[in-house]
Amino acid sequence: MVLAVAIAVAPAPSLGGTPNRLVGVPSSLDVVSYYPSDAGWSEMWTDWQPTLLAANFQQIAALGANTVREIVQPSVIGYPQPSPVFLSRVRQFVDIASQNGLHVQLTLFDWWTSYADLAGAKTWARAILKPFAGDPRIAFVELQNEIPVTDAALTWARTMIPFVRGVLGGETPVTVSISGRDPTTRLAELVAGLRPVRPDFFDLHFYGGSGQAAYSIFRRAKQLVAPTPLWIGETGYSTSATVSGFPAVPLTASAQDAAQAHFLATVEWAAEANGLGAAGVWALDDFLPSGVPFWSGQNLPVEMNFGLYRTDGTPKVAAQAVKASFAGHPPVDLNGGFETTVEAADGTTVPAVWGPSGDGATVASDTSVHRHGNSSVCVTATGGVAGVGSLIASPSDGGVATGDRVEVVAWTRLSTPSALSQLALEWMSSAGKRVGTLHSDTLPSTGKQGWVRASVTATAPIGAAYALIHLTAQVTDGSVWFDDVTYSVRRAKAEA
Repeated sequence: MVLAVAIAVAPAPSLGGTPNRLVGVPSSLDVVSYYPSDAGWSEMWTDWQPTLLAANFQQIAALGANTVREIVQPSVIGYPQPSPVFLSRVRQFVDIASQNGLHVQLTLFDWWTSYADLAGAKTWARAILKPFAGDPRIAFVELQNEIPVTDAALTWARTMIPFVRGVLGGETPVTVSISGRDPTTRLAELVAGLRPVRPDFFDLHFYGGSGQAAYSIFRRAKQLVAPTPLWIGETGYSTSATVSGFPAVPLTASAQDAAQAHFLATVEWAAEANGLGAAGVWALDDFLPSGVPFWSGQNLPVEMNFGLYRTDGTPKVAAQAVKASFAGHPPVDLNGGFETTVEAADGTTVPAVWGPSGDGATVASDTSVHRHGNSSVCVTATGGVAGVGSLIASPSDGGVATGDRVEVVAWTRLSTPSALSQLALEWMSSAGKRVGTLHSDTLPSTGKQGWVRASVTATAPIGAAYALIHLTAQVTDGSVWFDDVTYSVRRAKAEA
């Protein structure tokens, strides 16, 4: 079930004109973070390519975004007094964005830790921001990307947030972002450390795993910062074939492309369902190794493959998922009909977004048997002895709160009476710990033939953050098929 969330968005500007100020920031933000694929991080400023920026900004606008993120490093453009050349490039970035119908998220003080130098920080920030005071093209200013929650950094932020707000004339929102493995703990530390000082909204960056805990984490984060608004300013999933955030999903290009789209749909649904608007996306393009500073720590395969587009310019599946999310409709397809397939490591075809595994049995897509559509998934014995095959997935809208009522249905077919199949619903905490499991009856029952319906209905217990769906088959000979898996949820009443 998708919760509809209304988002107020300013009228789209005409290309070449000055965009109207966005209303309802942060809920109206649709943001893509940006560096050129061949000139990432500091390289963008030293290898300045305005024509490429214009072309890439057209791509961003075509995704339905209304804002592009501009990240500025003091060490590159000059500190405490920026170089006139680089200052002109900062302003040209905004001009090019505006010409392509985009606002700008201006992120300051990247790669900077001199928190004791308040005088220098003020000089630098004033030089960057003064020309943009009252400028509606600037959607908001992010004081620093993923600020550490140390005494020095928080003391600095308590001074700089009101200072930056003053330089901007009080018309442009100011925020500061955090990230980390335990983002709600870091967010609580940020809120406490800022004391009475508050940004116009808090910015949480979310990464990790398959995104399944996003709904619960965002719900908690929203409570932590209230009444100040919350925004999920950065999220993404790497399609590198070196690591997977999804249990058992193959480390192949097609499987990880599908996983990226599923991750982003999961996070975008979680943001929308919590009334936060669309999450900001990292990043437009994958990066070429030659375009990443070798000393930056960003030149690892996992870091260079977060893009919605490959380095050759071709879109990944996730580009359409983001476009739908920016339009207010995050895709929540579970691929329960197993129609969308990807390649496994051994070259076989398996269902996208499902994690297959087998012990004495193979798990593969099958177009010769299906209840509906053109495909099912099949578990087949391989060794003449009892084997087990299984699949696991979490719906994009699988995030839950205590008391939510969930129903999962799957259809199964067995070729021999000795085969067994079962559906299970597993409750997981936001930390990925199991807090409950419920199984269907073992199928099929005596005397039933053809496709048999299995179902599990359960109420989310205390501590449950999301649901996992398990399909399991035990085979000695022959095969077991699954098809038409559906997931639905009835939400408990909202907390007062």
